Amino acid sequence: MSKDSVRTSFARRRFIGAPETSFDSSELVSSEFVGRAPAVSQPKKSRSICGVDVVACSSRDAVSTLDRLHHAGQSTAVAFANAHLLNCASSDPRVASALRRFLVFNDGIGIELASLLLYGSRFPENLNGTDFIPAFFDSTAVRHRVFLFGARPHVVENAARIFRERFPRHEVVGVLDGYRGESVDAAAWVRASGATVVLVALGNPGQELWLSHHLGDSGAALGFGVGAFFDYLTGASRRAPGWVRGLRCEWVWRVVQEPRRLLRRYLVGNFLFLAHVLGQKLFGPPPSGESKVSSLPGTPGGAGERTAMPDARVVASRTSEHGRKAEGSALRSASARAQNQGVQDRGAHDRNN
Repeated sequence: MSKDSVRTSFARRRFIGAPETSFDSSELVSSEFVGRAPAVSQPKKSRSICGVDVVACSSRDAVSTLDRLHHAGQSTAVAFANAHLLNCASSDPRVASALRRFLVFNDGIGIELASLLLYGSRFPENLNGTDFIPAFFDSTAVRHRVFLFGARPHVVENAARIFRERFPRHEVVGVLDGYRGESVDAAAWVRASGATVVLVALGNPGQELWLSHHLGDSGAALGFGVGAFFDYLTGASRRAPGWVRGLRCEWVWRVVQEPRRLLRRYLVGNFLFLAHVLGQKLFGPPPSGESKVSSLPGTPGGAGERTAMPDARVVASRTSEHGRKAEGSALRSASARAQNQGVQDRGAHDRNN
């Protein structure tokens, strides 16, 4: 695929309305990076929701796409878009700009309803991170070195232990909790570990902003924003029973579990998200700003070069300072939430023992 064809393809997807647009994973790999794009078995579809392109594919195809990008030498950041994250993207241009450089999968009933309203069809699967991350490590053809970053200290340590037991084919090479992540260079820790994958659990949108600014510097080939995955993996938070998830009402379960933190997000946030979607239905998608790039700013390319589409450096220079401030604010907020939750956990532990 030539540079012009890659550039034309991205430009074409900037102006999407109701029709789905073809999403070919080979478009994410710059021709000047690998010589030629990898073969793709079949095209995927992406759907623009609140100005963010969300890939519509099965879990199996998502794993296959990530493996192809890895083998092509492409550094890739992955986000799981729920209504809350897309609300953040709608209100904060820094988040929207970051997500244009991500591979974004659908997460939750809100995105499902938006797809039905805007495109008349559901997503093939609900690719939420809590289910997709285990599926990825079970199915990927690549043996990865994994770094876990975020959450409370005891949670991330337990998550590393459980991860080693559950996914023995992969190697956990390092952990860093969300508290220490405020005071040290987390990207340097990841780079020193030699990790090929970093799982970032800082909450939305802190984890996406961190990946946007630091994945390239970390040296990892793949970065996931995983939200509460470590808490669910370790049992620090109880996930909704299967029958509740089957009814697509997991958000109700989460509100019942953490009403003070999540009631406003879901009740007010869901109505706000619906307003954004209705606005897109009536008036068309919001302007997407700069086009997507083939790799994140700072991502190492062939022969020591940085390989991004021509406007990637412009995007990075416009957003880096404000993005780092927003990222730091989000990291502090995530740490404060973790501290409050830690107090609650210790109280519950004392009561149970």
